[in-house]
Order: sequence, then C-alpha cells, then structure tokens
Amino acid sequence: MEESVKRKTWLIIFFIFSVFLLTGHANAGVIFQDNFNAQNNWTLPQPMNAPNTCWVNCNVPSGWDHYYDGRSFCPGGPGKNNMYIDSVNSRGGSGKGLTFWDESCVDFVEDSDGQIGKFLGADYQEVYVRFYIKFSPTYKWKEGEFSPFHKFIHIWSYGGSGEPYNFFNRNNNEPVFVGNFEKYLNNISTMLAYRCEVNYYCQGTPRYQFDVCCEFGKDDEIMSTWAALHDGQWHSVEYNLKMNTYNAGPNTFNADGVVRFWLDGNLIYSVANVPWKDNGGTPSRGFNSISIGGNNYNRWTTSCSGTSCEQWYAVDDVIVSTTYIGPGGAVSDTTPPNPPSGFFVD
Repeated sequence: MEESVKRKTWLIIFFIFSVFLLTGHANAGVIFQDNFNAQNNWTLPQPMNAPNTCWVNCNVPSGWDHYYDGRSFCPGGPGKNNMYIDSVNSRGGSGKGLTFWDESCVDFVEDSDGQIGKFLGADYQEVYVRFYIKFSPTYKWKEGEFSPFHKFIHIWSYGGSGEPYNFFNRNNNEPVFVGNFEKYLNNISTMLAYRCEVNYYCQGTPRYQFDVCCEFGKDDEIMSTWAALHDGQWHSVEYNLKMNTYNAGPNTFNADGVVRFWLDGNLIYSVANVPWKDNGGTPSRGFNSISIGGNNYNRWTTSCSGTSCEQWYAVDDVIVSTTYIGPGGAVSDTTPPNPPSGFFVD
C-alpha cells in the first residue's frame, strides 16, 4: 500500500513538472502572437483617392495597433478590399486567417498596399518573426525582363511620434527591414531590403541599400523557393534580426548586425555584418514595431476589370519572439499533456 502511494505521488510530481516544462517552453520568449481564430471578421474599405493610415485608436483586430490601407488605382474602384480576417483562408482548415488582395492596375510600387501592424511595447535588440503564408495556386508574376517584387513584412524601430509607415523622410523610423520575394527572369529570389539609422544607405562593406535586390543563395535555392511557395499550401517563413553592437568607450558601432531567413525551417540566408546603427546613432535603439503585408511592383495583367484585376495571398499563425520559433503547430497549440492514466488519487 505504501509503495502504491509513493508511486502515485511520484507520477503526480512528474506530471506537474512536465506541464511546467511544456507550457514554459511554448511561451518562452514570445512577445506577441495571433492565429486570428478568436478575432471578429474584419476588413477596411479600400480608399480611392489617398491611402488611409492609422496608429492611434484604430479600427484594428484585437491585439494589433496600426494599419496602412493603400488606395485603389483601378478604374471604378477595387473589387476587393486590401485585407480581410475571416474563415476563407485559415491554416488547418478551420478557424480564421488574414487574406490580402493585390491589384494589377498601375505600373508602380504603391499599388494595393495593405499592412496591419503591432507596436511591440519595448525596444528589442533581437527579434524573430514567424508566420505562415499561402499563395493562390494561380498567383502570377509579370512576364518580361524587369524584376517584379512584393513586400510581405516590415520590422523597424518606431521613433514614437508621427506616422509609423513613413520610411523615406528621415523621420526617426529607422532602422527598417523589409522582407520581399522578387521575380528575376524565370527565378524567384528572396529579396531582403535594409535602411539603417543614420544614413539612407547603410554604411559598411558591403553597403546595404533600401529596396535594392540581391540574389541570396544559389540558383537552385532561388528557384526552389517559388516552386515550394506556388503549390497552394501553407509555408513557414521566419526572419531573425539582431542589432549591431556598440563600443561605449570610443562611441562607435560595429558592423555585426544579423539578418537570417528560414523557409519551412530551412535556413536560406544568413549574414552577420549589417550596420543597423552607425556612428551618431542611439545605442539603446531596438526593433519595436512590425507589420504584415505590403505593396508590390507586379502588374501581371493589363487586361482586366473588377475582381479579375486581383489575386490573393494569405497569412496565419503570426508569432514575434526573442528566440527562434521554427515551423510547427498553430499559435494556440500550447495544450498541456493529458494526465497519466491507470491510477487515481485518493
């Protein structure tokens, strides 16, 4: 009898310890997460004349803070709004997801720009952002010799006042990172773009530039990126940014900032020489804001009207963390294990 009680006691202790480990690990380092399942259905009317931007007291889904709702350039207006949260595209076949609709009505970058964003509440020297993305199986890129591209994520340091989406007027919204995909000839590359704190062009070797494409990886990696993404299935994308370090004595910064990108858990790109903060910058500055979505330079058709001028991609299971996340289950998959069977507690 005594041995039986001891056995039960140790099993209970083991179970409680397992729950502690699993739930602690599931939430370790998480700054923000959303799988959209608990959100109300949501959209914003796409404006016709000028973009609609909000960052204070906004009509945004619960937990989010700001948005950029780009104008439509299509004659007669859009067939769809820029963004929807609903059950149309959800990872796992149930729940909800975030769907973006792109237009094909003009030949410049500001076409159909929808972004939803989050202030992270603090400046982080290192962040990881992972989300799942799915493209329409019929998603198209413009044919020809130029390089159409699409932005899908911004990660930056918001200065604390004014419009957070103003990245071009030296208004203290730096540094900023933009994650894109770009089509070049018959390949699709991972296009990663930078703008650093002090200079429009990041200083260092090489000089990283904002919205300048580099072909990251080998040709087979570039080609397989789109082959993998263009299958109508969900794929995990994850970005890791780390600020460069500071030398307090000479008041200088080292060119040792980090950028890494994973597709479905496979490391596609990694560098550790980015000068996010340069001499004259702010040592304490960190990444404190993200947005999902973005504009595109991809007029895949000039013969269309209404919804035939549009195509979609979807996002789900967004996580922002201070540690690597990796592909895995939905954001809400933190259910503790079932208790051990075969005994009861008196």
